[in-house]
Amino acid sequence: MARTTALTFTVLQILTAFFATAAPTEKVYPSITIAEGLPSLAELGLTVEDLYTKPREFFSKGQVPTKRTNDIVPYKCYSTDRANVDDATAAANYLASLGNQACVVKGISTLITFVTVGDAKIQGWNVSPHATVSSPCSNAATGAYDVLDYCTSGGEVAGQMVAYGNGDLGVIVESSGSDEIPR
Repeated sequence: MARTTALTFTVLQILTAFFATAAPTEKVYPSITIAEGLPSLAELGLTVEDLYTKPREFFSKGQVPTKRTNDIVPYKCYSTDRANVDDATAAANYLASLGNQACVVKGISTLITFVTVGDAKIQGWNVSPHATVSSPCSNAATGAYDVLDYCTSGGEVAGQMVAYGNGDLGVIVESSGSDEIPR
């Protein structure tokens, strides 16, 4: 009996040592889909992991604010079509990393998906009577960050805001599975 107990104890020690030194599993990040005409992550020297792990200030580089107070421009939160907040943040970080690259929407009341990351997408919406609207993508990212700041609940987010400095470019953050027009 003592020998069996000693053998069992030795086997448990070996198993404990094995699992304690086993390599941790790598985190797998979702794929990213970028609108035609916008640069790839490789062209920006970034990875999907960067979009998830670096703070928003890293991407904005102080070009525009990463948060506005809600008394400046009203925002609208959605109760449906909510996206994972981490995926939405990664998508906003991608847009912010583009700096002065133009985010363009052609066509009145047209929606363009700028970027999709995992369960989240960020769209631009022409809310003006003009045939084309454009803003630096970092300004569109500020609108997305506002939605993240004011519309996140329970790890999910959905809503709309306008791009920083341009009330003609609506910015929508929602689930990548949504195909509804803005509300």
